[in-house]
Amino acid sequence: MRFIADLHTHSRFSRGTSKFLTPQLLDLWARVKGITVVGTGDCTHPGWRKELSEVLEPAEEGLFVLRREALPTPAQAGEIAFALDRAPTRFVLSGEISTIYSAESSDGKRVRKVHHVVLFPSFEAAERFSRALERRGNLASDGRPILGIDSRDLVEMALDAHPGVIFIPAHIWTPWFSVLGSKSGFDSIEECYRDLSSEIFAVETGLSSDPPMNWLCSFLDRFTLVSNSDAHSAGNLGREANLFDTELSFPAMREALKTRKGFLGTVEFFPEEGKYHLDGHRKCGVCLTPVETLEREGRCPVCGRPLTVGVMNRVVQLADRDLIEPERFPPFYSLVPLDEVVAEVEGKGVQSKGVKGRYFDLVRKLGGELQVLLEVPVEEIIRVDGWVAEGVVRMRARRVWVREGFDGQYGVVRVFPEGWRPEGGLFGRDQAPEVPVRPLLAFDPGMLSRVKGREEGGAVVEGGLTGVQREVVRVGDGALCVVAGPGAGKTRVLVERVARLVAEGEGGITVLTFTRKAAEELKARLQGTCGAEGVWAGTFHAWAYECLVRFHREAGYEVPPVVLDEEERREVWEEACGRVGAGRVGLGRLERLKREGMRPEEVEGVVGEVWRVYEGVLAERGACDVDDLLLRAARLIDEVEGVREWVRGRCRWVLVDEAQDLNAAQYELLVRMAPGGEGVVCMIGDPAQAIYGFRGASPEWMDRFVEEYGARVVRLEESFRCPAEVLEVAEGVLGEGVGRRMRARGGGGRVSAWECASPESEAEFIARQIEQRLGGTTFFSFDSEVVEDEGGVAPEEIGVLCRTHLVMDVLEEAFRNHGIPYRRVGEGVRLSRGARERLARVMGEGGVWERAAGEVGGGVGRRWGLEGEDLRVWEELVGRFPHLPVRELVADCLAGGMEGVEGRKGEVSLLSMHAAKGLEFEVVFIPACEAGLVPFSLFPTEGSDEEEERRLLYVALTRAKREVVLTMARRRTLKGRILPGAPSPLLAHLPWRPAPLPDRGPRQYTLF
Repeated sequence: MRFIADLHTHSRFSRGTSKFLTPQLLDLWARVKGITVVGTGDCTHPGWRKELSEVLEPAEEGLFVLRREALPTPAQAGEIAFALDRAPTRFVLSGEISTIYSAESSDGKRVRKVHHVVLFPSFEAAERFSRALERRGNLASDGRPILGIDSRDLVEMALDAHPGVIFIPAHIWTPWFSVLGSKSGFDSIEECYRDLSSEIFAVETGLSSDPPMNWLCSFLDRFTLVSNSDAHSAGNLGREANLFDTELSFPAMREALKTRKGFLGTVEFFPEEGKYHLDGHRKCGVCLTPVETLEREGRCPVCGRPLTVGVMNRVVQLADRDLIEPERFPPFYSLVPLDEVVAEVEGKGVQSKGVKGRYFDLVRKLGGELQVLLEVPVEEIIRVDGWVAEGVVRMRARRVWVREGFDGQYGVVRVFPEGWRPEGGLFGRDQAPEVPVRPLLAFDPGMLSRVKGREEGGAVVEGGLTGVQREVVRVGDGALCVVAGPGAGKTRVLVERVARLVAEGEGGITVLTFTRKAAEELKARLQGTCGAEGVWAGTFHAWAYECLVRFHREAGYEVPPVVLDEEERREVWEEACGRVGAGRVGLGRLERLKREGMRPEEVEGVVGEVWRVYEGVLAERGACDVDDLLLRAARLIDEVEGVREWVRGRCRWVLVDEAQDLNAAQYELLVRMAPGGEGVVCMIGDPAQAIYGFRGASPEWMDRFVEEYGARVVRLEESFRCPAEVLEVAEGVLGEGVGRRMRARGGGGRVSAWECASPESEAEFIARQIEQRLGGTTFFSFDSEVVEDEGGVAPEEIGVLCRTHLVMDVLEEAFRNHGIPYRRVGEGVRLSRGARERLARVMGEGGVWERAAGEVGGGVGRRWGLEGEDLRVWEELVGRFPHLPVRELVADCLAGGMEGVEGRKGEVSLLSMHAAKGLEFEVVFIPACEAGLVPFSLFPTEGSDEEEERRLLYVALTRAKREVVLTMARRRTLKGRILPGAPSPLLAHLPWRPAPLPDRGPRQYTLF
């Protein structure tokens, strides 16, 4: 059976679509157009899927039709009621997914924005897929959901839902949102989908390209080229479509797309009419060919900003051959919509009453629109409308006049010259001026070599170390203290110093970090330079736990101890208080004493007595708490010669990252690991970023290290991260007493301060600003000109940093409403008590600990008996830290649990200022910058003071590589307290502007 299918459409639940889109309207217009099978569109949207399930019933395998009772009446159908007498439309469940994430490829690490069309053979499969997606983002905010999922992973999720899905990369050349797009795509299908590329057998060419353009790229030969309307209104169905000659069923269509047997080709736009065909800048009215773009170095000749590179240019960039014989491929048919032909003849707009009436008369008398354009004999068309027949003849012969589309502005394709109208005669075909035949490729093939041969500009190769950085790397024996400001290349210097030691054959290298993430980054970089063999990198607690595992019997344990989590520790402390009869003694007092390096026997009074009983209960349970790790490891080194020998072999060279965060217990352990004269210690940190006073941390330990070790001090004061504008504001927060000013590598940054009426309007403002910084998450953003900044960043390059979690809920609601993929960072997970006990026992078995030293990977989790949620947590840990050996992961996991969950690719990070330490973002938003919150004085706590609050805000500001957006609310109530509604005194000197109010009026954008 020969039929036409339009597989990519949308519902009224997608942004920028007609509010009248219903299954009934799609059914009627498909009949008007002559389309047999139409995609439902948006099948992942819960509301649309529910509506579809209520009005559709099964037809042929994998296809559906409207239930009889759901069909509109002739009165409801109105001017297209005649279509009710035609064969019912078949529906196939389809949906488009927008993925935004960053990924490495041959062109480096860039933001990727890729759209995909997925077709399902059943409601059950669509439901399973939707449930999987719901775990990664909000499906209800947009019919085309915007998710932070790698394209390859999306294919896997679709196949998990049903192995027989049809997965099609959408409009593959569109600059902003496609797999091969110039702005945010890849250079091949394989780079995007990697090992699952073989599951893809069809690609959608999009409105701005046609098959001949795609034939220039041999890497597309294995794919069936399909075309669809991507219609945002029912009347635009069939703008592009596919021709089949198979039985009417989902499996038959899938097989035809996979093998091309029964696939008869496509119905196409003239690609010049597509809105991204040539290069240009819509706002300046500039439209250029690829050669002209090259001559202007990719810049707009009017405003100087980068041009939007169109599909033609992008195709030429990736082309690897000249145009080949069309006979090798399924045919294609370039059409002009029938209503546009009628509008030319009428000399009126396509929405005018006269054009509509003439159009409906044609399709009522001659059949579906696509049949009229493709196959109805000219003589039959002449009997109905002679001048329209002339237009159809010209279109079929490719005799059309063209003005190319560019930068989101549709082109114009006419069958008659612009400005011409018929003036008489029913036929008058000899009166119409001739238009030359449009070639298959409307550009000079000779320009190919010119474009291909252009210099690839803009690649930034990281230069060498600065003179001061080289000094740090090359310092040999002798203690060293490096004071490194934000973005000063601290991690790189650390890596280069370790790499030099490895290259010189040194052993016993230990790097102490404050997070597992920092250890992973160090290991990953080392593997890219000198290799990480023989280098231990991890947290203080992980090092101490490894020491306890190796020497657990010397420490008095039968098997390595289990480290209690917060809840378990509180339970043991309360039991100890009960045994002593001491009432309620705060656990916080114990924590402070331990961080100060105190021991139970050194503390008198009730606290000392409870502490000693607490230690006894821990011993009964074969456990210890996280603060015990450092004290017990230090005691082992003091008391056991064998431990000291082991430490001397491992700690010939000790490097301490983030040294400003040291507390007394950590410093005392460090002194035992590398006593002066025995080990070479290098500390690197920044006193201006000391923000953990509430944990007992203090930059004073850096000063003590310099004094006790006679350490040489080197300062890194050039920031490679922060622009001058950001540094100026940040250092103003620290005040005059800092005695240090960082130098910026350049300017071009931006700091803005916005005053909002309420927390809700603040959240709405931030959500809209994020959408703009993302470069637009949808076509809607560009075509409505909501988004002006074309240099979009990836979601994971945006951080929203809050002083307190109390202000986060309203932000989350706004992000969900806008469909912004985000993750609330810092909500940690950890293994269960049973799993931790299991790992501790395994690690205590002879030889296991040594064998795990070089093992990398998740398979050991199953081997060691982890299952269920514990296995999932372990595999997530391994996936996040692929370069850390299993032994170090186990030590970290048992020593302190998994750190707070980090932001993932494709998600905006919502986190506290404290959690942002060590991270960096292109754009930083800091909400709730009000007196009472910044500095935080709502609930004063011990160990926090105004100077530390200044440093905390300094840390937040200096996470930004490009831009900082500060916001505040004039009215806010938290925990029953009304805040003064004034800007933070630390930021009061900035020019605060009223945030622009969102336009809340209803607007409907027409995209097609």
